[in-house]
Amino acid sequence: LYAINTCHGSLVLYPLILNVAAGKKEDFRHMNGIAFLHTLALSLPFAAVLAGVTFFLHRMEIWPFLALAMIGWQVQESARRTLLSGLHSRSAFLPDLFCYVGQGLILLALRSTNFVVIFLVMAVTSLVAALWQFGIVRFSLAKAFTWEPCRYAWQIGRYILAGNALNMATLQVPSWTAGQCQGPAG
Repeated sequence: LYAINTCHGSLVLYPLILNVAAGKKEDFRHMNGIAFLHTLALSLPFAAVLAGVTFFLHRMEIWPFLALAMIGWQVQESARRTLLSGLHSRSAFLPDLFCYVGQGLILLALRSTNFVVIFLVMAVTSLVAALWQFGIVRFSLAKAFTWEPCRYAWQIGRYILAGNALNMATLQVPSWTAGQCQGPAG
């Protein structure tokens, strides 16, 4: 999920942040709509990757909930980043508080170790916060169904994606290699 969110951040959030920071307030809803549509489009291959991972781990029963949590998180994050990069941090604060602190408090109250419950809580709080933030910034799909935003996002985001992939490899590979060599107790 971390790797997938890094891909989303590189290809959707980074171009969104640049556009909103350099754009006019009246264009924010169009940029937010483009990010929303790109998030939904990328959720299909991302969900397929999650299906492969959960299949490999023999945990397919959690896949739909994990995919829903991923989509909720990414949709909320794109709405949040529109607000933050448009210098509306105060407007983003309460939905963020609900989403992030609320998730923790709900999970603490439930004391569940069941992944289905954990991912459902993540999905619900993220989607509620996303709706809240979309209510603040609004979004429009009017300019989202053209190839130009896709080309721009790829043109800008591909180098960030490559850099982030290298960064993930340098952070993750040594610990996974050590874990494989020493075993889970090492």
